[in-house]
Amino acid sequence: MLTISNQNIFLTRGDTAKIALSITSAGNSAYNSTKDTVVLTVKKSTTDKEKVLQKTAVNGVITLSHDDTKNLDYGDYVYDVQLTTVAGDVCIVITPHRFRLEEEVNFD
Repeated sequence: MLTISNQNIFLTRGDTAKIALSITSAGNSAYNSTKDTVVLTVKKSTTDKEKVLQKTAVNGVITLSHDDTKNLDYGDYVYDVQLTTVAGDVCIVITPHRFRLEEEVNFD
C-alpha cells in the first residue's frame, strides 16, 4: 500500500506503486513529461553516496515495481526528486523527505 503524507512516502515492501507527478511554477506546468527528465532517488541518509533505489519517471509517472523493494530492509530512508529540463536546467523539485518501507506478512 502506498501513502503519501506531507511529501513523506510510506510503502509496503514489495508492493507496486505509481506516483503521478505534477510540477508547476506560478500555476503553470514547469515540466514537459515527454522531454524533461524526472528522477526519484532513495538513500539510507542524505550523506550516503550509495543509492538504494533510483527510478526515472515515464510520461510523468514514477513506477516502483515489486522487485524494486522486495529485498530492501524495512525502515526509514530518504528520497528527493530532481528535474532536468531539455535545456539542461537542474532543480530539486522535492527536497529530501522520508521514504519508509513498511512491513508485510505475505512474502513472495
